Parts: sequence; structure tokens; C-alpha cells
Amino acid sequence: SIFECMFETLAPTELVATIAGSSRQESMLIAERMGAIAELLAQRTAELEAEDPDPGFMMITGFQRTSAEVAAALSLSPAAASVMVSHAQALDERLPKVAAALAAGDTSWRIVQLVISRTEFVSDAVIRRIDANLAERISNWHSWSRRRVINAVDALVRRLDPDAARERVRQEDNRHVDVIAV
Repeated sequence: SIFECMFETLAPTELVATIAGSSRQESMLIAERMGAIAELLAQRTAELEAEDPDPGFMMITGFQRTSAEVAAALSLSPAAASVMVSHAQALDERLPKVAAALAAGDTSWRIVQLVISRTEFVSDAVIRRIDANLAERISNWHSWSRRRVINAVDALVRRLDPDAARERVRQEDNRHVDVIAV
């Protein structure tokens, strides 16, 4: 097999080092992709704002155009591309220090996605403090479970922006499905 040819001469310690290094490289590549998407979004938005400074009546926004281009480039569905563009925008505008930790390979995309989703309702006045706090801490969270990461981020949000924590709970309460037997 192709894997045998690539790795058969490596000792177990070298294989573990290769695995760890590839994880770090993966984080760095994702950060590069997110940075490129954020820059594309900024350029597409600026192009459209140059045409019409009031985007209220635009048929296609910079976000939609960027999402379409990302969908085509990565063979994603429109919905998946929109989520990716939204994540890139959040990292660029709201969580630049967390983005820097990802770019350095100090954290994983899995953890960064949780941070983005759990800080969605944090106010602009507080997000910089949360970004700095999390960027310092997340490099130690590699082996943490999803639940433990969520609990840590939520605890910080509750402490620094209780209104955002309440809004998250309110939004989660609005998501439900009723099943009725017929």
C-alpha cells in the first residue's frame, strides 16, 4: 500500500512525531484558508460598497458573493460555504488572537469552532477581552473533550458578558422539534 512505502522505515517515535506535526500543520493551513476567505470577503464587500454605499437594496452582498466563490473553490454546498465565510469573518473581526493561535498551530480547528459558536452573542465591548483570555489558554486544551471546552468558554462568557450568556440560552430554548404520532 502507499502508506507502507511512506512510513515503513520510520520508528514508532518518529511516527508519533509525524502525527503531531501534521496536526499542527493542519491548524496552520486552516488558519491560512480562513485568512484568505476573510480577505476575499473584505475585498468583495469593498467592491460592492464602491458601487453603492447603501447595500440595503443589493441583490447580492459581498458575503453572498464570497460564499458562492468559496463554495465553488472548495466544492461545498452554499450553506456550508456560508458557515465557513461566517467563521472566517468572526476570526478576522472578533477573535484575531484566537486566529493567531490557530495560525501558529497552538490549537485545533475543532476548538476554534467551539470558541466561535460559544462567543457568538458576546458584545463588541467585551469580545476583545474574551479573545485575549482564550488565546492565552486554548493551547492547553488539545486533549479536552468537547463538553469541557464548551464549559470553559461558557464560564468565561458568563463572567465577562452575562447578557450574552442569557441570549445563548434564550436562542437554544427556541430550537426544538415536536414529534406527534399520527
